[in-house]
Amino acid sequence: MATLRKSTYQSQTINLPANVVTAVTFNGLAGLAPNAFQIYNYGTASVNVGDNSAMTASSNYAFIIAGSGIGTFCNPVNIATLYFLTTVQCVLRVNSWLADDVTSAELAQTQSTTIINSTVTSSVQLAAALPAGTNNIGHVTVDGAPHVNVDTLPALPAGTNVIGHAIVDSGNIAINAPIPAGTNVIGHVIADASSAVIGHVIADASSAVIGHVIVDTLPSIFPSSAPVIYNVTLTSANTEYSQVIASGHKLGISIQNGGGSDNFRIAYTTGKVATPTAPYLQFPQNGVYWIDNDNITSLTVYLASSIAGKVAQIEVW
Repeated sequence: MATLRKSTYQSQTINLPANVVTAVTFNGLAGLAPNAFQIYNYGTASVNVGDNSAMTASSNYAFIIAGSGIGTFCNPVNIATLYFLTTVQCVLRVNSWLADDVTSAELAQTQSTTIINSTVTSSVQLAAALPAGTNNIGHVTVDGAPHVNVDTLPALPAGTNVIGHAIVDSGNIAINAPIPAGTNVIGHVIADASSAVIGHVIADASSAVIGHVIVDTLPSIFPSSAPVIYNVTLTSANTEYSQVIASGHKLGISIQNGGGSDNFRIAYTTGKVATPTAPYLQFPQNGVYWIDNDNITSLTVYLASSIAGKVAQIEVW
């Protein structure tokens, strides 16, 4: 059975432009790039995926992910870079792991199943008929010493002996006392008009349950609204530009058509990125800066590029 190493899990969201082969680099953990990928296509058009920078719409790709589909990709060796191509701009979410002997079928949680359809064409004959007699099927009567004949058990004496929750009286089953008029419930006791139940206790009219908790809504792992995208033109090299961004839980920053030999810098304080002054962040221009599952409030992002005329793209969810 193949194993995905949980400690190597990484996830990133990619804003994929149309008709451009886009390279995405995976840094991996402990110096090892991943070799198992799970890719969600949130767009309407299909996406070609491969490990060759010369990929075109008709060649050099490993597989295709249909619009609104999910694809898996596994490789015997680690992959530092994947390449993507689509005809319509879309958003991808790429999950990656280090895996031991994993297959695409296992990653997609699928397996082959063989169904054998057999038809009985003749009557089914029991091995032997049951002999005539007083044999009891289900409850068997045991007769003969040292066992007791169930048929001849002594009768219960008249009185107030209780069988279950019933009273045996002169051979008749009678209730010991009538239940008083009212709204009492036997078994599951209703505590009040809100239908709160003792046993499985319903706390109030909102049907919140103590013990078995009813959760009205679970938080979604996907955004409830469309992302907000900002495009910031970095007209001059090594010059600070800024953008005020909206509140959200996810933030991604990258450079449109950036080259790996160039870099861009990010800071949340002015005066740090034009002439690089700590603290600041620096990335190759074909990389993506990504923050996930964070409580981002309205703030200003400061940007600079090592080369003039680039456009920074900022995405906030």
